[in-house]
Amino acid sequence: MISKEGIIKLDIYVHPLSNTQKIIFTDDKLHIHINEAPEKNKANKAVLKVLKNTFNTQIAITKGLSNRHKQVAITGKDAKDIKDILNSITVSSINK
Repeated sequence: MISKEGIIKLDIYVHPLSNTQKIIFTDDKLHIHINEAPEKNKANKAVLKVLKNTFNTQIAITKGLSNRHKQVAITGKDAKDIKDILNSITVSSINK
């Protein structure tokens, strides 16, 4: 996680076409398991929805739009709030 000028950047790894939707935080990377396919931007939209609901703030994908490895920018929260949320995630099921 990188914090600079009110923007927090976080590396994520997306697992599309998963049987179960869930979020796992390990080794300083957020793993997001989603049901959607990685086609026509469906997976990216699902990832943004999950992250917006998890962090309750604005999120944008800044790297990896066509890759499972992505970097997102989080605005509207400070680094401590983000760390607290990440540390509270062990395995969390995602409600649609």
